[in-house]
Amino acid sequence: MSKIDELLESTVKNNPDLREYSEKVGRQLEFAVAVRKLRDQHNLTQREFAKLVDKPQSTIVRIENGNMSPNIKTLEELGKPFNKSVKIEYV
Repeated sequence: MSKIDELLESTVKNNPDLREYSEKVGRQLEFAVAVRKLRDQHNLTQREFAKLVDKPQSTIVRIENGNMSPNIKTLEELGKPFNKSVKIEYV
């Protein structure tokens, strides 16, 4: 682990607000990657995907850019046309 990684880990660990923010951003990025991967697997543009899942294209853009944390219902709706379900795990 580099000195920068150690410093970052220590800073996040010792600052509850920063830790909470870091966890939130991490979740948003996980959602972004998952939604983008699903869309790419079916060779769909954001516009095509949005139409298929009956959501505004702007919603898909915000999720994929990590600017929105979709709720479970939305994630289920995004997967439904592809017979995909949401899996949540405690780790």
